[in-house]
Amino acid sequence: MLPICLGEATKFSQYLLDSDKRYRVIARLGQRTDTSDADGQIVQERPVTFSAEQLAAALETFRGDIEQIPSMYSALKYQGKKLYEYARQGIEVPREARPITVYELLFIRHEGDELELEVHCSKGTLHSHHYR
Repeated sequence: MLPICLGEATKFSQYLLDSDKRYRVIARLGQRTDTSDADGQIVQERPVTFSAEQLAAALETFRGDIEQIPSMYSALKYQGKKLYEYARQGIEVPREARPITVYELLFIRHEGDELELEVHCSKGTLHSHHYR
């Protein structure tokens, strides 16, 4: 869902932007792309196998307060320019780790090479990069 604020409601839009978020994420396992998301070119593929216990342990490492380094393909700015603009030119710039919180991370399903999760997190959490 994408909330749209019109007229007087725009005064409250910052409350929506600053709020926690909930996402349904489908991760493709064993693939890495050049942009860290589904739109990029696949640069690495490998088979991934794991047990239910290994999956539970791995998911636990993503819960709670975490420091996350933003992807070069994010819209965050560095010296007034969006990071993805640098990335498209093949330039990598320094990025500071940012504090995020994953309040809840629920396993929904695992089918083939896809893993579906539901995430309740703080604003600013970058999912495509986070779950590599």
